[in-house]
Amino acid sequence: MPHLRLIITRRRLLIAVLLAVSLALILPGTSEAHAVLLRSDPAPGAVLSVPPDQVRLWFSEALNPAFSTAVVVNARSQRVDNSDAQFSPGDASEMDVSLQPNLPPGVYTVVWRADSNTDGHVLSASFFFTVANPDGTVPALSHGVNPGANALGSSQPIGLYTGQLDAPTLFNLVMITLFELGAVFWVGAQFWVIYVLGPSAEDHAELSASNQQVQQRFERRFSLLLLFVLLLANAGVLLGQALNITGGNIATAFSLTLLVKLITGGRFGIYWLMRMVVLILAIRLALYRLQLYRSKRTKSSPLVDNVLPWTNLILGLALFIAMAMSSHAAAVNTNIAPYAIIADWLHLVAAALWVGGMMYIAASYLPLLRKHPVAEQARSLVTVLPYYTPWAIAGVVIMAVTGPFSAPVQLTSWEQLLTTAMGGRWSSRFYWLGGCS
Repeated sequence: MPHLRLIITRRRLLIAVLLAVSLALILPGTSEAHAVLLRSDPAPGAVLSVPPDQVRLWFSEALNPAFSTAVVVNARSQRVDNSDAQFSPGDASEMDVSLQPNLPPGVYTVVWRADSNTDGHVLSASFFFTVANPDGTVPALSHGVNPGANALGSSQPIGLYTGQLDAPTLFNLVMITLFELGAVFWVGAQFWVIYVLGPSAEDHAELSASNQQVQQRFERRFSLLLLFVLLLANAGVLLGQALNITGGNIATAFSLTLLVKLITGGRFGIYWLMRMVVLILAIRLALYRLQLYRSKRTKSSPLVDNVLPWTNLILGLALFIAMAMSSHAAAVNTNIAPYAIIADWLHLVAAALWVGGMMYIAASYLPLLRKHPVAEQARSLVTVLPYYTPWAIAGVVIMAVTGPFSAPVQLTSWEQLLTTAMGGRWSSRFYWLGGCS
């Protein structure tokens, strides 16, 4: 009977881990902000009888003036704007560019690049409008013509934005996903040490030695490696922004001047630096812990055992603050931004409780448990896991609440749910939450 119970428990844990990791794969949606074009004047595809004197663009959030711009070209890729793209004095989400007077009939392409002031993510896209002939006929582009392909000085064609992943965008997405998965795993491990291993060992003295071995396994095999991966992923996020801005030009993206400008310009740089500081402090603590192990001290002082996990947890929560402050929630209306940021932060904390906890079980707890006799495995599972279950349930509930909460806060209309990148990410997140919870 204990053996059968152990098999059933293991199967349930495996299913839970798979569900948790599946949910974790969509976590970038919780903290990935983009300045999406909401509307423009002239509108995309508009046919005008009178040539406009300017083009006005409205985005979903405030833009970083250092890297955001717009140009307008004719069918021969000749610029017809006055090279004066600027932002509305009272609205950092509006970008305007004036046009040369009396534009002749023809098709004109507006090429824009929007750099989110919140997290530095870059979107580049284009659309066209047409000035009709005096007789009302509508000019058309010749087949195969792609005006404005290199209008922003990029080595890569801009084209119409289709949502397809190019190399810079894919690299950036991989770095963001790697960072968020790693952060959730690492913080989830701290929760496990404090709220599962500690209390279960206090209530059941026979578990003290095995619980300590579980903790040591994570600290020796995963903690420092995970933190270095997070450090590299965070550097990759910075490089990803540079690649997006330079259109995939690697040589230009590694320019020190450009990287410094990204760090010092806008909210992205501030919270990117905050992440780096938190990670460096956490790495120092992890190195100190490994030094204790290498000195062959079987037991560290109670002060170290009690203080280090709490210090790591505080650093992890600070890391989540930096992630939430550079999320899409931080770019919403200032009246509701604090609530949206708190919801994103709670979403990350909940992910650490559930997703990170499941990853900790799979990486540290179960592998160590397999070394013990079957009867001892079953006893450990039925004794330790009940301490984790309430936290896992709390994580699922909080994620289910904070996920849908972000929709009415971050999306202002049903149309955006269907037509914007943020709407697509929220829809997929809601779908997974419904299925997983």
